[in-house]
Amino acid sequence: MLFSLGLGFGVAACGGGQTPPPPASPQPEVTAAQPIATAPAAPTPTPTAAPTAAASIEPKPGKYTTEVVVHQAEIHGKVKSKAGKKLLIEPLVATSQTVPQKGNRAEVFRVVGKEGAESDWLLVAEGEVGETWVQGKNLEVTVNDEKDAPIDGKKAFHFAPGTMVRLRWQW
Repeated sequence: MLFSLGLGFGVAACGGGQTPPPPASPQPEVTAAQPIATAPAAPTPTPTAAPTAAASIEPKPGKYTTEVVVHQAEIHGKVKSKAGKKLLIEPLVATSQTVPQKGNRAEVFRVVGKEGAESDWLLVAEGEVGETWVQGKNLEVTVNDEKDAPIDGKKAFHFAPGTMVRLRWQW
């Protein structure tokens, strides 16, 4: 009996000379279910204002990446006197709470036009603030570059006492 049992296992292990079984039937393909029709998704809102080019540009990291900010303000007034490079202006209206400090860059403009009408401003001098301005005092400007600015084609002296001027300074 042992022999017949061993022979049975041997025949079963070798396949017993039988033909191999046919390949398994292919698995049925599973197709994806068709999506259920739904309402189309709402479009994403577009911004009303396009971002500016300056906002999207970032400076390259490097040695000098700090931003330089130049502030400026103005004082409207009258020329009090001019002697050499020293110009005194009687302030009438200031456009800023910040007062001009000694050494601030300054530009002096003269009013050109008729009184009561729209007037233009003509750059007549560049320089720097001579002394830090104190409220109630005249403003001193050291003129470094007096401009040759003719009025109506004629040479003009722009610093006659009483001439309306505008001083723009930067800090």
